[in-house]
Amino acid sequence: MAGNDPMVPATDANLTSQLAWAGTDPTPEQPPPEQPTGIGPQSSWTDIRDALNNRSFDYNEDSKSLQLIGDNNVGFRYLGAGSNKIAMHITGTSWVLLFGNPARNIARSNIDIAGEINTLRRLSDAGVPVPGPFDSLGAMDPLFRINLTVADQPICAFLQIYMPATAGRWAEMTKRGGMETFAATQIVPGGQVSVTTGDTLDCLNKIRAEMAANPWNDFQVMYNRQNGKVVVFDPMEFVNDTHRIQVQAEKLTLIDRWLDDIIAAIENKK
Repeated sequence: MAGNDPMVPATDANLTSQLAWAGTDPTPEQPPPEQPTGIGPQSSWTDIRDALNNRSFDYNEDSKSLQLIGDNNVGFRYLGAGSNKIAMHITGTSWVLLFGNPARNIARSNIDIAGEINTLRRLSDAGVPVPGPFDSLGAMDPLFRINLTVADQPICAFLQIYMPATAGRWAEMTKRGGMETFAATQIVPGGQVSVTTGDTLDCLNKIRAEMAANPWNDFQVMYNRQNGKVVVFDPMEFVNDTHRIQVQAEKLTLIDRWLDDIIAAIENKK
């Protein structure tokens, strides 16, 4: 989750226009509570977005549980939370529901969610790998809103492909004690060079170029062991230029370390 970083983005013109209602719009009309969503394993992200848009949920902070009011057939499993949002896997599907943290100022959370969506769009347009659906979003709008029983106004939400950091497909960059050695331990563990290493280097060079040109906050990536891609997720915008310059320098140094580790592993195989 990106929420461990306390920095929040500025509310300038780069935020999506859809957030004109953030914190001020009255509760919208909702479908009848008994209306089933029809969400299932084959549901696309647009199907789920449309089914959950404007629906009401019970959220319990103590038990970290979420229940769609009027449809007990849809399950949610808590994945984590940060200062700006909460992540719930929609069980039986390949999608994660992310929504603003109701324990925080909701208008601020809504702005942060819009900023994250804009950053993911920008990174995708620059050729940086990002999670679905942002890797092929086009003109489609991922932003929708939900109503929580613990909140007095609608909360922004979006969907993202589920990337479980298990021993299988995905490996997550660790922030504590492992950021610098992420490439050496996850991408080329034990100096093992994959047939997809060329794609990995291409991804990292694109990430580096965009970080140099248009840095973002709370740098996090997932490594896809199947195709070698390095996927950026949970980005945040900056609140001031001083922090931007500091983070940019740190992350460029970090990415260079990863590139050096991978190249060294390749050279050792020759």
